[in-house]
Parts: sequence; C-alpha cells; structure tokens
Amino acid sequence: MWLLWISVIGTVLCLGAFIIITMQREGSNSNPITVWKKNINKKVFTAQFNLFLQKAYVISERLPLLNGYNRKIRKRLEVSKTFNEYSIRHETMKISLLALSAIAVVSILLIIFNPEFTTIFFVILGAVVVNGMIIDLFVHRLEDRLLRHSVHFFEDTRQDYQELGIVEDAIYEATQTAHPDAAKHGERVYEILVSEDYKKALNSFHEVSPNRWYRLFAGIALWIKEYGDRDVKNGSLFMHSIGQLVSEMNYEIRRRDKLNYLLQGLATIALAPILVTGLLRDWAKTHFPIMIDFYNSKAGLTIQVSFYLIVLIAYLLIRKIQENDQSRYSGKAKRIEWEKFLYEKTPMNWVVDRIKPRPFQSGHKKLILLLKQANSSLTLEWLYIQRITVTVLSFLLTITLFIMMHVNTANHILHNPLQGMGMYGKLSEQELQKAMETTAFDREVIQKLEQIKHVNHETVIQVVSDDMNIAMNDEAIFTAAERIFTKYSTLQNEYFKWWELVIGLLISLIAYHCPVWLLEMQKRIRHMEMQDEVDQFNSVITILREFERMDAETLLEWLEPFAVIFQDTIKYCLNDYSSGAIQALENMKRDSPFPEFERLVDKLKNSVEKVPLKVAFDDLERAQEHYREVRKEHHMRVIEKKSFYGKIIGFTPMTYLVVMYLVIPMLYLSTTEMGKSMSNIRNI
Repeated sequence: MWLLWISVIGTVLCLGAFIIITMQREGSNSNPITVWKKNINKKVFTAQFNLFLQKAYVISERLPLLNGYNRKIRKRLEVSKTFNEYSIRHETMKISLLALSAIAVVSILLIIFNPEFTTIFFVILGAVVVNGMIIDLFVHRLEDRLLRHSVHFFEDTRQDYQELGIVEDAIYEATQTAHPDAAKHGERVYEILVSEDYKKALNSFHEVSPNRWYRLFAGIALWIKEYGDRDVKNGSLFMHSIGQLVSEMNYEIRRRDKLNYLLQGLATIALAPILVTGLLRDWAKTHFPIMIDFYNSKAGLTIQVSFYLIVLIAYLLIRKIQENDQSRYSGKAKRIEWEKFLYEKTPMNWVVDRIKPRPFQSGHKKLILLLKQANSSLTLEWLYIQRITVTVLSFLLTITLFIMMHVNTANHILHNPLQGMGMYGKLSEQELQKAMETTAFDREVIQKLEQIKHVNHETVIQVVSDDMNIAMNDEAIFTAAERIFTKYSTLQNEYFKWWELVIGLLISLIAYHCPVWLLEMQKRIRHMEMQDEVDQFNSVITILREFERMDAETLLEWLEPFAVIFQDTIKYCLNDYSSGAIQALENMKRDSPFPEFERLVDKLKNSVEKVPLKVAFDDLERAQEHYREVRKEHHMRVIEKKSFYGKIIGFTPMTYLVVMYLVIPMLYLSTTEMGKSMSNIRNI
C-alpha cells in the first residue's frame, strides 16, 4: 500500500515537472490545459515521459550530489540491464525521481505535523536510511519481474529445442518471442555458444549475469553443445535439465510471493505512528492539561526520542526480513569504506592496534570466524573502528540528551503557564491570561533570587512581599512564596549529575558491543537460509550428476557461480584443490560448519576416493520425494518464523506509542491527581 502511495506521489510530481518543461519549450502561447490535451495520451505521454527521463539523466550528470546518487542506483541496475544503456538510464532516473520525491513529501508532512527539533532530527536521519531501502524495494521489483520473464524464456527454449534439436538455434528462437528483459540475456547466452573462445565468453558472462539461474542455464547449454545431448531416464538430458531449472525457479518465485504477501504493509504500519504522534499529543494536551507537564518533562522527552529510534529500527528490521536471499549477500553496490579511511588516515589506527585482540588470543579467532560466518566485508580493524565510532557517538548523544532535558525542564518551569494546574477541565481565556501573568511574575522573582547567594523560604517571602507591596503575613504572600520556592528549588536541581555521566558510560558500553551483536544476528539469519542453499545445491547436483565427464572439481566449478552464501568457501576450496583434493574439501567443511553442507562435502570426498560422482549422489534420486517434502516443510517454518517476527516488529511502534506515550502517563497522572483531591477533601 505504501509503495502505491509513493508511486502516486512521485508520478504526480514528475507529471507536473513534465508539463512545466513542455510549456517552457513551446513558448508563451501554451498553458497546462493545451499541453495536457496535446501530449497526455498513452502513446504520446509514454514517449514524452521517456524523453523527459533521458534529458533529466543528462542534467543530473552535471550536478555533483545527484550525480553520485544516480550512480549508486545505476550500479544496482546494471546487473539486470547490462546490455541496454537506454533502459539503464530510464530506470535509474525513474527510481531516483520516485525515491527523492517520496522522501521529500513524507518528510515535509512529518515536519508539518510535528514541527519540533527532535522530529526534524529523526526525520532527516530516517530519510537517509529509508531512502536506501526504497531504492532496494524498486530494484527488487525489477529482479522479481526478470525472474518471472526468465521462466517463460527457459520454457520456450525447452519447447523450441524439442522441435529443432540444436541448442543455439532453440535459444535464438526463444529470444525472438521473449520479454525484452529476458531476451537481452538470452542473446548474450547465444553469443557465448557461437563464440570461438566460448570458455572466456562464459567467464565474462558470469561477471555480469543478472542472477545465478542464467549462469547455470548458460553452463548447461554450453555443455550440451560441446559434448552433445543424450537420453536419460526422463528423456533428453537438456530438456530434463531445463525442466529441473524451471521447477527451482518457480519454487523460488512462490517462496518470495508468499513472504511478500505475509509481510506486505508492515513497513507502513511501522512508520505510520510518526504521523499521529503530534495529533495524539495535541489531543491529550487539550483534554487533559496536566499532560503538558509530562510531555515537557524528562520522561516525556526520553519516551519521544526512544519512540523515533524504535520506529527506525523496526523499519530497518522489516526491510531486512523482506529482502530475498541473493540480494542480501550479493549484487549490491560497493559501499563507502569510511572505516578504511579512519584507520589509514587518522590516529585511530593507534587506538585500534592497542585494543584489538592479538592473533594468539582466543578473541581474535572468534571475531575472525564471526566475520566470516556473517559474510561481512569488514576486517577486524574496521570492526573495531565501527565499535569505537559507535561508542563515542552514543556517549555524545546521551550527554546531549541529558543536557537538553535539563534545559527543557528549566524552560518549562519558567514559561509554562499551565504547570501544576491539575488534571481536569480546560482553562478559559481569562484564566489562561491570569496564569500567564502569574508565570511572568514568578519568573521575575526567580531572576532576582538567582542574584542572592543564600536563599531560603523566608528570603522568598521577603522578595515576593516587596514586589507585591503586601504585608509579609498575608495569605497570598505565603501561597505565592510557596509556589515560587518550589519552582526555584526545582531549577537549582537542574544540572548535570554524576549518575547521568554513569548512564552515558553504560549506554556507550552497550553501544560498543552493538556491532558484534549485529554480526551475530546476521550470522543467525544466514544460518536459517543455509539449508535453502544446500537444497538448491542438491537440485543442481541432480541435474549435473547425469552429465558425462563430471567429477568433484568440475562440480565445484559449477556450484561456485551458482552459490551465494557458500560462494567464498567454494572459491577457496577450488584455489587449494590442486594442492590436495581431500585436504581442500576438509578445509571447506571447517570454514562452513553447517551439518547439511558437511554431508554434501562428505559425498564429494567419496566421489574423489571411492566411487563415481553419480553413485555418490544416487540417494538424491532415490529419496527425491522425501527431500522435496523436507524442503517444503523447512521453507514453511522459515516463512512462518519471518512472518511472526515481522508482525511483532511492525506493530511494536504503534503499541509503544499508545501505551508509553498516552495510557501509562495518563493513568499515573490521574492516580496522582486523585490522591491529591482525596487529600484536599479530607482536609476540609
């Protein structure tokens, strides 16, 4: 739903820009109505809008900030649209305009509804993070669309091969009727098959292929062309292989669709409470004036800041859960390595080298293994740069928050005319004016008291009596003096305390461990999806075991470009394979300690030492139905777990806002006021 609103908003803004630019080009005789009638029909508008995007892309290349922003999007799109510059520019500019316009509109609305410093700060912070998430969302839609069109392309290739019997001709015929997104990649596979140096062309294709399915498809096609097709149990080897490939792709599409269906709208639910924060606060202030004291207090500010943090964290976690597996581990644009800059160009390297564990210590091995298991691109030094940076920033933000609390409380005491006015009712204009005059009088007296070294209750009575020109024994003097002395005492207590420093240090200590905890979470998420990749390995091996001349090393060469989570592990194994196959496989087991993957490696070892590869993996065919049911059950559990956690995370901000920002403060303050009322009744 929120994606629909983003698209509508972005479309309206782009349409407005298009009409304005067209009016300027056509001269003074044009107006929005004539431009609309002349250009806004389906064919003309599509052509004009595409032209607008192309011109906007050229203009953006000249603008420093927008240039870098578009390049990041372009790097993400080049994978799926490698061979069409026009399409790359079109999609890049469309995503850029939609993302920026949506972020701008939502940020402006949030600031209008909540024109406060904390709101503006967290809106800016959230816009930076959410912007990247929106780009990911659009790119993932393109990836899913390509996957669906690729299924049809592969099925058409299988059908054409059944008629023609020649692989390259079948692929060429299928590209003629395929969707343009899939046809471009099919044409590249065809170019590989007719190339003189097809191995080099295949390696080049692995670098730019849109996904692992195309890498496997190209490899199968090239193998059949080189060694010929043959009959297997289920018919033609090529047709059987493509059938298995399409089945795996359909399984992946169904899994993504189901996960997206269960998690749709949760990101909107997580962000929506920000829009109603100001309205909820204004409603509470209007109907329960004493809530003003709470919202301006330290507790109110703390809850408000923590609410924005919870919203931001909840949104990020939901987007992480919604990501598909391949996009999480590969295909992303290279990020800015700010840790490398700080370590190499600043004195922080001196600090890092002295606090990081030494190579002979157990902590060093644990962190290195954690970085590897989490598939992180960080080095140990960069990890400690992150930890130090997060620690310092957390400490500074915590201390700044405490100082803001003291300043806010002091300002509330000195300028809020409704402080201590009670829970019930609403002040009239005359009562409000009188309360403001009383507040101004109290402020003047407090300013005089601050110039006196020793202040007690009698001193306050004396100063109030002099200002009001009333005798010191008058009841009004005692009432005013009591009120002012309470305010003055509270103000004198509003200073930075030692325990606030301790809290800042404790929060910094927690922040110091957060990067490691984040790696642990990534490791757990990765572990959940290892089973799925091993299942896909088994499906691929079911295809490849039928190929003649297939051995363990060749199988690993096929699995390496297809793998995502285990790709680095397999790559290291292939590098060491010539030095000793068994030892290289043992090292691969040690680097990826996952039971199902270890069992697969053991079968590879058997194929090296004892039996042929086809015999080593014969259980995949015998127990194919069992493995299919186990895999289906595993996917159901993973999807249900993600859905369960996603719903909890998505509804947490709204629950926190209602309970902590409205219900509990209202119950506490009403109970306190009720106690005061009962005490006054008893004293009558």
